[in-house]
Amino acid sequence: MTKRFYILSILVLLLVAGAWWAIKRYTGSPDLQNELKDRLVNLVTEKSDGLYQLSIGDVNIDIDKNSVMLREIELTTDSIVLGRRRKEGNNPPTIYDLRLDNIIIRNVDVMAFLQENKASLGAITVSGGELFIRKLDEVEGKPIEMKENKKEVVREVKKALESIHIDSIHLNDLNITYANRKNQQKKVKQVHIALASVDIGSNTAFDSSRIFFAKSLVLSVDTISVPLEESKYKLGANKLVLTIDDSSISTIRGIYLKSNTGASAEAVARKSGLQKDVYDLEAREVIISNFDYNAFMEDSIIRGDLMVVRNPVLEVYNDRSQKPLTESKVGKYPHQMLARVPYTMEVSRIIIEDGRVRYRERNADGNATGQIRFSKINGRMGPLKKNSSVLSPIEAGFEALFMDKINTDVRFNFSDHRNGSFTVIAVMGAFDVRLLNEAILPLGNVKLKEGKISSLSFRLNGNDRQASGTTTMAYEDLKVEVMKKDKSDGYQKSGVVSILANTFLVRTNNTNDDRHPNTYRVTYRRDPTKAFFNLIWKTVFYGVKGITGIGEKGLDKDRATIHE
Repeated sequence: MTKRFYILSILVLLLVAGAWWAIKRYTGSPDLQNELKDRLVNLVTEKSDGLYQLSIGDVNIDIDKNSVMLREIELTTDSIVLGRRRKEGNNPPTIYDLRLDNIIIRNVDVMAFLQENKASLGAITVSGGELFIRKLDEVEGKPIEMKENKKEVVREVKKALESIHIDSIHLNDLNITYANRKNQQKKVKQVHIALASVDIGSNTAFDSSRIFFAKSLVLSVDTISVPLEESKYKLGANKLVLTIDDSSISTIRGIYLKSNTGASAEAVARKSGLQKDVYDLEAREVIISNFDYNAFMEDSIIRGDLMVVRNPVLEVYNDRSQKPLTESKVGKYPHQMLARVPYTMEVSRIIIEDGRVRYRERNADGNATGQIRFSKINGRMGPLKKNSSVLSPIEAGFEALFMDKINTDVRFNFSDHRNGSFTVIAVMGAFDVRLLNEAILPLGNVKLKEGKISSLSFRLNGNDRQASGTTTMAYEDLKVEVMKKDKSDGYQKSGVVSILANTFLVRTNNTNDDRHPNTYRVTYRRDPTKAFFNLIWKTVFYGVKGITGIGEKGLDKDRATIHE
């Protein structure tokens, strides 16, 4: 990123030099404003060897306040000069076009200049404008060596001044367009850049701790919104803040993934007419340590030491009253989707803090909606390493509260994205079965009346085709009620069926010391139209069916095999 904004540093340098030249000569100049304007225009042409042309609408010098204001500034590339340099094989790697509304230079220290030949400024403020950055073909251009670039700036300064010190530089409300070598454009609006304690002189030419000769940089972008290609979603954020001082910290606030239309999940699902998951994702804050912006912009590499995601909230909704989805989801497990991201990724660790997940499903009759929830999700995953074709194995572990009350510990290992291989291990604490009615009753017309689960755990191995593994559960005093939906009263108990179910179908107890096995192994053949978590849920669910005595019963029973 430092390469990209050196033109701004050089432009500021030229403006500062021009301002000092004006103050030095103001007592003898009959038309200082016009002289300063002409001087700045000639400086830009001279220092860029004609590549850039500068125009200034108005210059105002306030001698009493030691300040200079410039309005309607435009810096444009001379296409004839650029064409000649390209033919000569001497074109710059990056070119810039710039339009600024205002530049104000304040608090000029005249005595420092007169006595020590040094420029000392309080603040430079740039307000409003457009910056277009275009990267030229690497074969035609010559790479810029950063240390040499700094030396060139210092060399130009020392031709007129011993050094330049600026307390702060603020660039406000800039709209920036960046085009890489493939002419792919990235646009951001309302960019704010703040540089503190800028020193240009011999002592700072090789100071690697400085960026643009400044001790610190803060870059912020307001309201980012990017429609995703071939998708009905948009990705956005309320604020992006990059801070560079001793370390580089990037912060994205209010990040979200939402429907393009802004409609509710129910409305989106209804309009699609299919049993398709509808997503709504947001996070209060994402913090990235040492994010390499230059690698991202130039080479599409996502590289960082640590990513912290605070308060992420994922909402998923599915309407089973719509037509079944026929599109295959094979190859769309989480790690397989990551492998398809068109970026090289090198992130050492990702931490999730206080997240929430809610899955809601409308039943096939369209008259009730069940839901499951995970809250207080905390955990970590990584390292995340991916080159152009291969994603390395990823480990992830999370602690959460299932249905907001049940302690749950889950571990994932995504070993091979090519065949979808994964392992998941989960352990849940003791809980009252009635906590599950919010999910089971609307979707299965079964109410868990009584019972306590003392332990529940499972370990599964899976791939693109199936999942298999063991489910272990111990419980006691389990009683169910078979219900039927009533339009006026909600649900009504089906007494006879409930008695038969409790007497002949469901085991009331299955404790660690009784004769019933409380561990079952299940193999479940994947429904290719269903997502990753559906495969996990179905495999575990049939293990629970075996433990409770229900066995291989259900609309999808042909997909399941239960082994004691």
